[in-house]
Amino acid sequence: MPANKALALAQAYLLADRPDLCLETCAPFAERDHPAALWLAGLAALAMGDFEAADRRIGRLRAIDPGFSGEPAEKARALALCPRPAEAEAMLRRSDADAVPTGTRVFMVESYHNLGNLLSLLDDPDNCVVLTSDTVSNHGLFGDFLGLKRVVYYPRLLLTAPTSPQVPFAHDWPRAVEAIEHLSARLDELARSLPSDSTLYWWAPHGAIIQHLMVGAFRRLGRETVFLWNPSSSRYERWTPHPPDAFGRPMTAVLERLSGITGMDMTVVGYNWVGREQAEIKSGVGPRLVGREMVAPAADWGALARRFADRIAALAPDVLDHEPGTVLLMGDDYALYRHAVLEPSVRAFNNHLHDLAAGGRTFHLKPHYNGATSHWICDRTAAHALKRTLTANIPSELLMPFYDEVRSVSSVSLLAATTARKYCLIKLFQPDPLRHGDLWMNVNLDLFVRYADTPVTFVEPSPDWP
Repeated sequence: MPANKALALAQAYLLADRPDLCLETCAPFAERDHPAALWLAGLAALAMGDFEAADRRIGRLRAIDPGFSGEPAEKARALALCPRPAEAEAMLRRSDADAVPTGTRVFMVESYHNLGNLLSLLDDPDNCVVLTSDTVSNHGLFGDFLGLKRVVYYPRLLLTAPTSPQVPFAHDWPRAVEAIEHLSARLDELARSLPSDSTLYWWAPHGAIIQHLMVGAFRRLGRETVFLWNPSSSRYERWTPHPPDAFGRPMTAVLERLSGITGMDMTVVGYNWVGREQAEIKSGVGPRLVGREMVAPAADWGALARRFADRIAALAPDVLDHEPGTVLLMGDDYALYRHAVLEPSVRAFNNHLHDLAAGGRTFHLKPHYNGATSHWICDRTAAHALKRTLTANIPSELLMPFYDEVRSVSSVSLLAATTARKYCLIKLFQPDPLRHGDLWMNVNLDLFVRYADTPVTFVEPSPDWP
């Protein structure tokens, strides 16, 4: 089986809570130091409680690819493979966008980011098109949960990877430019298939090259593009432009070509949190100016939960009819496992769940949309109190209003306004200084202390724990 198909299957096993089959599928490629396979094998080992094997696999990945960011498995696959243009074209899947009525609003979104803004704008779902990346989580969200009829799935990561300064193949700029130009032409075709009076609404100012290419495609057709500014995330995010020559002449040439294609002045920017400006978390490519913009409507999650209650009941009936005292336990991103010393952190996490279970509490687990889930680190005692694992396809913010209490280690869903009591478990995890764990811990503490819309309570380790 080719590597890309095998790793896609391995990821599906991981999402289905079958780490054993995931490891079996990706192990032959991990033995050959395939970066995506090493990442998946590390996560599978973690899911099975083999911390030593998890550290060994992910340590090997960092040794052969120091620039690897450690984000979800589909990104690992894209970074590792970087298909030739013909392969990328074969992965570009189309829906029935040609049948979209005129006057349609076209929303270009990435996964669950800015989802509250999007749901607030979807007052007429049958009269819009959603453009999003071709991932398992997006099919689950926009198809299975929201039931949108007009969704175009594109290979997002095949476009972001060639223009990231840190990726392994960054020296191959001619190939990167070739891929960008080819896929820009494909997006031109997609834009022409949409109604002539459609307007493109987009969110990502930096780090999402496919959105910038689509902006260029719309502008070449003389169509309207509107950047949606999210005041919520802008409270704690900062993007700072690097000097034009920061990554050398080859990158400058790529930026010049991107500027020509998108019609915007493109540059490399660093990303960090407010209050942590000195510590750059990542960098990406984006425009200095976005053009016409508007403020995206704030999400009223309580109202949205009531609006989508029927869909929630269809996919997760236990949410609307659960026992008193049930806690919503929200799974976390892969960063949780990337920056912590695993064994003492997992022990403290389970000790906390044991205390809750001893007091008669039970849990509903909502996995993270990228497949990371705290279920993988629950021991048998904690798992006994875990009454239900909910679908990952429903955003956590839509579930929170139905519970009296929600807990998570570092899910940004804790920032949302809700009537539920919110508890953050991040202090139970021991940061690993060799993996930027101190920065990860401090950034999250800043985030939940300063920017949560309703208060968050931090859980401290107990001196009585073994």
